[in-house]
Amino acid sequence: MLIHTGAASRIESLMLREYVRQKHSVPKPMEGSRNINIPAEIYHIGVFSDILYIELEGLYPSMILSQNIKPRTDDLKVSFCF
Repeated sequence: MLIHTGAASRIESLMLREYVRQKHSVPKPMEGSRNINIPAEIYHIGVFSDILYIELEGLYPSMILSQNIKPRTDDLKVSFCF
């Protein structure tokens, strides 16, 4: 079995850990904050050359940390200093 978690889920895990450490109830998710995973579809099979892959998911944690973005429901105002 392979489990893939996005980089942003690491920040979520740190927030959850702080809420548990302080024995505070975990905030309820905001409406419309669910992730939608679209399955990959295969249109062609074979060997391909000149393939480009751009991974943007790794930028999210950097943006979250550099812009100090927090959920509105974060009662503890958890901050991250890396």
